[in-house]
Amino acid sequence: MALASVPFQISGHAQAEIDRFRALAEHWASAAQHAIVSYLAIEDAGAKWLHWAIVRYVYETVRPSLLEPSVVELDGIVVGRVPIDLANASFDLDRILRTGQIEIDGEFYTLPQTEGNSLGATFFADSHPQVQPSQARSPALMLSAGRSPNLDQRLLRDFEHRVRSLDAPYDGMADLLNEHLLPIAVMQRTDAAIEILLERPAETVLGDSFIGDGKLSAKIVASPRVDPSLLKVGVKYTSDTQKATRLSVGGATLGWTDQDDGLIAARVEQDVGDAPVCQVFLSYAGHHISRWWVGDPMRLPSQRAAFLAQFDKNLAKLREELLSRDSRGHPFERVLALVLEELGFDCMYLGEVSHLQEAPDIYCETPTRRVAVIECAAAVTNSSEKLSKLHQRVLRIKDSFAVQRLGNVRVNGVLITKHGDAEIVPFIEEAERFGLAIVGLSALTRLADGLRFKIQPDTLYDELSNPVQRSADLFDQIGTSRRDSSVV
Repeated sequence: MALASVPFQISGHAQAEIDRFRALAEHWASAAQHAIVSYLAIEDAGAKWLHWAIVRYVYETVRPSLLEPSVVELDGIVVGRVPIDLANASFDLDRILRTGQIEIDGEFYTLPQTEGNSLGATFFADSHPQVQPSQARSPALMLSAGRSPNLDQRLLRDFEHRVRSLDAPYDGMADLLNEHLLPIAVMQRTDAAIEILLERPAETVLGDSFIGDGKLSAKIVASPRVDPSLLKVGVKYTSDTQKATRLSVGGATLGWTDQDDGLIAARVEQDVGDAPVCQVFLSYAGHHISRWWVGDPMRLPSQRAAFLAQFDKNLAKLREELLSRDSRGHPFERVLALVLEELGFDCMYLGEVSHLQEAPDIYCETPTRRVAVIECAAAVTNSSEKLSKLHQRVLRIKDSFAVQRLGNVRVNGVLITKHGDAEIVPFIEEAERFGLAIVGLSALTRLADGLRFKIQPDTLYDELSNPVQRSADLFDQIGTSRRDSSVV
């Protein structure tokens, strides 16, 4: 393919796509802290032709190593990564949009041009096709110029080996491209392109946004380079009258503070009446960024319960199976794990995995990463043996966590039986000696009743904080007055 430096033609459709992107990038790109350019180029007759390049506008702090330039050049193939500090250096986005050309350290890298070929453009308004769609936008523009200069496969195989012998070695092309923020898939592409990716200049932090006592409290974080007057937070909620209320709050009215991660943050406080959930919309300079649902954690219905209710109304069958005297062994363990999952624990049921016989029946974790190791005993007569095995497993897990720098994670062992309080009393002293909890039918009954309510897993876990729990007082908050903050 004969290459020449000739002006690109741009079709009306391509120009319209570029203009749509430009209207968004005018504000979003100026809010970024850095631009990182990653590229794979072919050198031919002194010119450097782009096979693929990705320009990322970055609004938050990134790994320091990514802000260091890097280039590997061998046998006419150039792979590089160049960061630009937009607060202290200029970056000519307009040149890229007009000519398909990127200036890097004084040299021009250009999409391959032939006489008469045109510059194609596709604007992905919501998300790049390789990005999982979500409630937040990740807009991108792809500029393409037809067929790429041929990548000689024999040359690439030699290149693969040569990068392993560099002073700073890479384990082949995949390692090299990954280090320079390029996907290995670009090696299979026959067309040449420049991708321009815009990250969001601001976002709603779902993990720190909630409704409580009839008031929305939503945390917004943003790049320090944004203009707060261009930010807008929209809110939509529906009261018990089923009438939707819609309003917005301007970013200039919020109290912004600096965060340790280099971003700025503010909190939106808004009365939402008796609405258990609301939608939070975020936009910048008139361009939508994201929309998320925020709820009252004490009033939200359990998603698992809503799913199970399609097959087991009021979860009556699940409660019956949990308490049935006929449900023992693996069927009981499976139901117990399912109940704990429905209550909000993260569980792994291991009882039926044949090659994991040394593992506990159920591994159970709270949202705050506290761990319960659960063993089930079908007969009270073998409780001593079960307690001894459970004790050894808890010690083994704690030792393993310590080696893996997880020594701060709290781990409790719990032995669960289907026997009454009187039958497990003889084993309480032994359980106490091992630092374990032992519970029976009374606790399971209260646990089954808890399926009717929204229970906080960490509150349940706290009931196991003492070495021994008698079944009568385990989970004693379940099903009690609504005045208890853990129940709704």
